Amino acid sequence: MLRFLIFAISFFQLAFFAKAQETDSLKMEKKPFNQGLILSLPQAIQSQIPGLLVSRPGSNPNGNFDMIYRGYHTFKNRMQPMLMLDGMPGLVWHMVDPFLIDSIGVRRGSRLAEMGLQAAGGVFDATISGIGKKGLSVTFLQNVSMENYQRPYDNLNAQEYRNQAPPGTFFGNSDTDWLEALTQTAWSTNTGLKLGYRTGNLNSKVILSHRNVAGIQKETGFKQLSIYGALDYSFLKNKIKAGVSTLVVDRDSDIGNSYFFQAAVGMNPTFALDQQVNTYTMYRGNPWLRMNADQNTLDSKMEMFQANITANPFSKWTISGRIGKVGTIKDQFYFDGIIGLSNDAGTFQRNKTRKDDRTYLEFSSDYLIHINDFTFNPGIRFTSQKISYDQTGTNLYRPFEPENTIIEQTLNPQIGKYTLNALGFFVQSNWKERLYFDFLYQPESSSNLGENAGWGQFFGMDLKYRLSPKFQVFTSYSHTGLIPDRTGLSKTILQIEPYVNFTHFANPDLKWEDTHQWEIGGSGSFFQNKLSGELRFFTSRSSDFINLMRAYNWDYTDWNSYYPFTYQNFGEIRNRGSEWVIGLNTVKIGNVFYQSSVNATFLKSEWTDLDAEFTSLEGYDVGETRVPGGGPLSQYNTLRTGEPIGTGRALEYLGIDRNTGQWILQQDNNQQDWRTDYVPQGQTIPRWWMGWNHQVQWKKWHLDAFFRGVFGHVNANETNLWYGGVTFFNQNALRSFQNLKDQGLTDYNRFSSYFIEESGFISLHYLSVSRDLNFLIKNKKVSSRISLIANNLFFITSYSAADPEARLSTRPVWQFDEHVEYFDNYYSSGIDAASTWLPSRAFTLSYQVNF
Repeated sequence: MLRFLIFAISFFQLAFFAKAQETDSLKMEKKPFNQGLILSLPQAIQSQIPGLLVSRPGSNPNGNFDMIYRGYHTFKNRMQPMLMLDGMPGLVWHMVDPFLIDSIGVRRGSRLAEMGLQAAGGVFDATISGIGKKGLSVTFLQNVSMENYQRPYDNLNAQEYRNQAPPGTFFGNSDTDWLEALTQTAWSTNTGLKLGYRTGNLNSKVILSHRNVAGIQKETGFKQLSIYGALDYSFLKNKIKAGVSTLVVDRDSDIGNSYFFQAAVGMNPTFALDQQVNTYTMYRGNPWLRMNADQNTLDSKMEMFQANITANPFSKWTISGRIGKVGTIKDQFYFDGIIGLSNDAGTFQRNKTRKDDRTYLEFSSDYLIHINDFTFNPGIRFTSQKISYDQTGTNLYRPFEPENTIIEQTLNPQIGKYTLNALGFFVQSNWKERLYFDFLYQPESSSNLGENAGWGQFFGMDLKYRLSPKFQVFTSYSHTGLIPDRTGLSKTILQIEPYVNFTHFANPDLKWEDTHQWEIGGSGSFFQNKLSGELRFFTSRSSDFINLMRAYNWDYTDWNSYYPFTYQNFGEIRNRGSEWVIGLNTVKIGNVFYQSSVNATFLKSEWTDLDAEFTSLEGYDVGETRVPGGGPLSQYNTLRTGEPIGTGRALEYLGIDRNTGQWILQQDNNQQDWRTDYVPQGQTIPRWWMGWNHQVQWKKWHLDAFFRGVFGHVNANETNLWYGGVTFFNQNALRSFQNLKDQGLTDYNRFSSYFIEESGFISLHYLSVSRDLNFLIKNKKVSSRISLIANNLFFITSYSAADPEARLSTRPVWQFDEHVEYFDNYYSSGIDAASTWLPSRAFTLSYQVNF
């Protein structure tokens, strides 16, 4: 299939080239980002940057997007790459409005090594929309979007439920479509305004964006206001340039309840909306009433300010400096109407506030040297960062009995501060504008590592050679690290509330997490620049992962209720892969202009060493689950040396015994370790992914289409596991249960390979039809465009559940909507949880005017 797709794309594009009559003199507009209903920056760049896998199952407007760049580089730390905005690190991806951003660049080699201890997961530079002309410029955008679910659950209706339910099932007198009752057609708006003014020495801009997004689940969504301002000024004959910029983002979210869509398949359709229902969804009550009563909210704020100055005291000497600060606040209120079905059940409420701050100082100086055909630009670079966080909160319990009782519990506060200091030496050089070589060496220290860690020795290099004006080859190498955004890693922490306990003990020998990455490739253009291409091969080795482990092997036979923990380094991961891009530059066929590009990434990540001598609660060589909370998927994900990361394991399904109605599963009862019966069933992390873009222009009409494909992964269909069985109690069921009933099953569902499915897909990610509407106001040209944009029109997949999207991580239930990145659990991949939202389809009417 892969080879067929590659050849099909190549021949399709070459066919257009063969029919082209002349070179295009009209530069078609480049649209780097999705233009439709966009919730955050990761969604806007999904499948458009080779090497970057962006995934978010369902359509929850407040859900995080999981991101992996070129594989796995850490264990319990953040996996998302670092985002730089205006040269400032530490911004939260999902709170940066795509309307602000003009383009995104990927750091490699020496540029990547500049961020040292923070760079192993990748570093991306976001460029704010610029000003293209002198004087005043104005851009106004207004979008209105309509959204609904794309692929529903295949539920039994009320009559089918009555026909198929086991004897003794209690029926109601109603016919309720719970999915329709709990969902809505969601309407969202996005209003954007860009103001710019540029003269010879002054460059200023202000950007405002307001998003009012509703979720297809009732009573969910968010409102976000983003305000960006920047001012740059040059003086003393352009020898000194100074600038300031600031960004303020205020986002208020109604986050609903993570179990909502589980209720959509878990409620008995013969019951009325106002009838109490006991289900496996942990509701104990009507979910429609719960959704209206819930006031689960998350108020997020992010502020950035930075100032920079660049001076050229002499023509070849440059001095530059930058100082800035990024701060975020997450204030969450979470209410769960029922905390259980036992006698001591009651209501539960949590209030939690987290504050993060980062200050950044950067200074650099370089000098330009010419020697015959050689150019050298040596320099030094110093950076200093102070990072702090403060998290506090309370829990309130209201038991049913005794009534009117409130129990308040103070959450253990999390407070920390640490610093990162780096001093780099670099040189940029070239020979005859053909051979380019850049090198950076940068020692860096962190105050939250062990006292014996010292300074990390990070470095990077880039080498590029132009074979001809149209072809070049290149290579780059980097040695970087990745340190968790937390303090106390090498300190003894004593927890006071709610009880006295040592959280962990000090480890003075703790080291930074370590990544070596190398790539080689080439790029060029062919057929009179009609066709262009780029190919990269990369490999990386990441090791010394930081994890909280037992300080020694604990003897369970002693029934010891306490054993110490310490942060330790362990393990190694190897990533290998390739990235390629093929672009068909604009060609003209009659009055039609066409251009296209396709990118694809191939990836393999595997554990090469798990240091089995460490006894860890998180994972060791024989394999431990990474699924939070246990349950039927408790052995699905394991960690084993020599296996691809994301190997999904399960009991092998052989059939159903028609005599007993029980599952027939491949099990060796003589094995002392029953986990060996769980054998590999596939890879939960995609092996490759692609994006395919098309742009067509005819006169004033434009058509843009972007196809997205993700392949080589499996999902465990938890919805089918819970609701596709033949035994169910006061809950709805999927029609898929009939397959098991026809095979004679009467036993309860057991997790096995039967519930694991290939989940590769290709989707029409967005389709846009636009019309230019240009006019004159007082002899001044005003350009405008009206567009109709569709997002996520269809999937082509064999996956039977609602959403085939790759599940890159799993979070505990109460973390689903928090946007707290370091809780992401990237080693519990491939679990299609029953509480995941449905995928949605959106249509947007957009109008943009520029003058």
